[in-house]
Amino acid sequence: MAEPLHARHDGRSAVLKWHRARRCADDPAFITARILQGLRAGASVEIDINPLACGDFAVIHDATLDRETTATGPVAAIDGDTFAHLHRRAEDGTPTAEPALTLSALALALGDAAGQGALLQLDLKCGDADLTPLHAAKLAASLAPLTADVILSGGDAAAVLRLTAAVPGLLQGFDPCHDDAVVSLARSGAFDAFAAAALAAAPDAAMIYLDLRLPLLAAGQGADLIAPFHRAGKRVDCYTLPETTPDIAAVARRLITLGADQITTDDAEGLAQALP
Repeated sequence: MAEPLHARHDGRSAVLKWHRARRCADDPAFITARILQGLRAGASVEIDINPLACGDFAVIHDATLDRETTATGPVAAIDGDTFAHLHRRAEDGTPTAEPALTLSALALALGDAAGQGALLQLDLKCGDADLTPLHAAKLAASLAPLTADVILSGGDAAAVLRLTAAVPGLLQGFDPCHDDAVVSLARSGAFDAFAAAALAAAPDAAMIYLDLRLPLLAAGQGADLIAPFHRAGKRVDCYTLPETTPDIAAVARRLITLGADQITTDDAEGLAQALP
């Protein structure tokens, strides 16, 4: 089948983002071949990054090595060469033959071969205090051939701003859904204030990343959480759908109806088949 790039419903289309570079529900996370496959096919692909001691970034979700690699300790305490000699663990903890991946190695492997429409989301899993000028310089050097195809996102707007300022043309993304935002908004119903605060925190963000429960919660209370971001010229990604089932497909249809521009999924293939 063709690469799963979009889901469609009722005349609308949403981009399917491959969460942690998963094309299918049974894919392991952050496999280099899958990342390259998706980007060369023009997919939207997300990877998590954490800073290394050398200024490079590790493609890893956690700030510690223990769960995802064959080593232990903080990611920030080791350099890129040491990290690259580790191996990833499967979801059940079993060591695999897949080497751990640095951002600079990924950028070198991809070169300028991203396909039309491809977008690599670098989801920054640290705060501004964890970054140094070396990280900004290393990011700029790594992304030089890829800038037009990359968006840097995170929950710390200052950290995102620091890094994107060092890389001309690099898109910004912002995720305001932290600190129990779902519980807080369920109690308060202050959806307009939430959107206004997000826009104030990251006025230059091209994409806003929303926990998918929030637009659904807003709609249930007669509000539209996506519209304020669209009025400000932002695109909206709703995250994260797991393996596709009839119920999950129904949620995707609802999100598309509500105006989601992009849906983060662990099963792009299954969702594309369910919403062709």
